[in-house]
Amino acid sequence: DALESIIRLSGDRPGARLLVMHGGGEQIVRWVYQTEGNPNILFDTSLSLLHAQQRRFQELVPKLIADSANMSFGTDWPDYTLADYESSLLSIGQEVGSSDLMERFLWKNAAKFLHLQ
Repeated sequence: DALESIIRLSGDRPGARLLVMHGGGEQIVRWVYQTEGNPNILFDTSLSLLHAQQRRFQELVPKLIADSANMSFGTDWPDYTLADYESSLLSIGQEVGSSDLMERFLWKNAAKFLHLQ
């Protein structure tokens, strides 16, 4: 399974930083939970939010509230734009109710992971 390979690689190369594009697709919830606390892995949710079923999407909200350090938003531009994600982001924002958590999810986690902040 691809997740096992990612986890193994992060352990084999402790200094390596792995940015997982599309964040696991339909498996994003499982992937984020199984890598929680690993500072060398960041999941980009581009495309995953659009393709996740409603029940999967709802599972993301508690994860964002609890610890969103290894997950960050992405649009998958130019195929999709911010407008394509508007309803999902509004829903997450309402459920989370914290502008700090939303900022972490939208850009701060990625900036920290990439040492830009």
